[in-house]
Amino acid sequence: MSAQYNTNIELQQTSIAYQHCGAESERELVLKTIYQPIYWLVRLFGILDIKKNDPKVGKKLKPINCLFFVIFVIPIMASGIYIGYTGKDYKEFTLLWAQQMAYSTYKLNGVIGVVMYFGLAQLEFFSTFIEMIIDYKKIDNKNFDFSLKCKKVDLFKLVVLAIAYIAIAGINSTINFVHYDENLLKHELFKTSIFGKKYCYVIDIVIMIMAHCIAMLFISLFLLTYWAVQNISTNFTETTQKLVKADSQMQLQENLNTIALKNTKLIAMFNYVTKNLENFTNTFVMNSIIIIIMSCTMLSLYNKEEPNQLMKAEAFLQIISSIMLGMFLLKSIALTHANFNLDVNSILYSEQIWFPYSQQLHSTANSIILRINAASYTSKIVSIIPANESIVPAIVLLTLALSMIISQISSLI
Repeated sequence: MSAQYNTNIELQQTSIAYQHCGAESERELVLKTIYQPIYWLVRLFGILDIKKNDPKVGKKLKPINCLFFVIFVIPIMASGIYIGYTGKDYKEFTLLWAQQMAYSTYKLNGVIGVVMYFGLAQLEFFSTFIEMIIDYKKIDNKNFDFSLKCKKVDLFKLVVLAIAYIAIAGINSTINFVHYDENLLKHELFKTSIFGKKYCYVIDIVIMIMAHCIAMLFISLFLLTYWAVQNISTNFTETTQKLVKADSQMQLQENLNTIALKNTKLIAMFNYVTKNLENFTNTFVMNSIIIIIMSCTMLSLYNKEEPNQLMKAEAFLQIISSIMLGMFLLKSIALTHANFNLDVNSILYSEQIWFPYSQQLHSTANSIILRINAASYTSKIVSIIPANESIVPAIVLLTLALSMIISQISSLI
């Protein structure tokens, strides 16, 4: 009897272990699928840990994260402080002021990406996000069949942005190294080495490229998160349009029940992502606006001086990459928001739901519409502009206006 009891306990423990392993492998698979373009990097640095309540994993990753912070963040911070300190006396709206502001902002992006990641890691953001996706997928995965894999067009956008972002560091380093002695004579110290020697500028170049690479790593991490939610939302909208056209009322009611449940989880997921990434989105959109304005100012002042063509290329590349980053972030949020409005239209325009009259169908449909219209699931960009379909043109107009004003002021000084 005792042997049989022990055997039952062992079987239960084995079953629980298999379930635990299955859940872990499912989370790992979802993680790998969403972040496939940068998966090897996040695993290399141990910056994504989705295994909850596992002290062994936690102890293993802590040294890696600390090393990551020391090796990458501290030199970037030191370089950024040096640039800010040596350029603090430059007159506003001058060429040197604009260049120094752009340089500092790029260094700041690298530090902000790391700091925000550590903040999200403390909240177990990625673990919760993956769990939300798994829960969402479990509901009627036959009709709502979708892929979490990054689309080819999104992968292309990510590659182009990465090339542009890192190329800026290369061009900037080349210009400053070639004109190093000239910059030293003119006391343009933010373009010189933090160590005070020309042969040490190689270290500054490494730090600069590292800052751009680190910023791009975390930009990719957060962009892929937004794109995953956008893809899920698009699939939900397309599937909803089909399901609300069911012939029988019984099937239609079943479909609406599924739509209502999945819509609840989707809105909760979108709200969770936008609220937690709000600071990141606001900061990088603001920094992109600053870089665009400074680069436009640089170009307007370059026209007076006939500078090196590499300088113009650098300014143009800064504008292009900042526009791309801003558009990729904002468009993803705007499209997901637009999909929710399309879901409302799909329900409102479905004759099968409203005719003939069915109290149960009407009640379920109205609850979905009310939830979408009443729920607060988006943040505000720059803490002012609501993140909806109007966000992209609003930010574009704001950036253009500020660029024109500051460029005009700079040309008059």
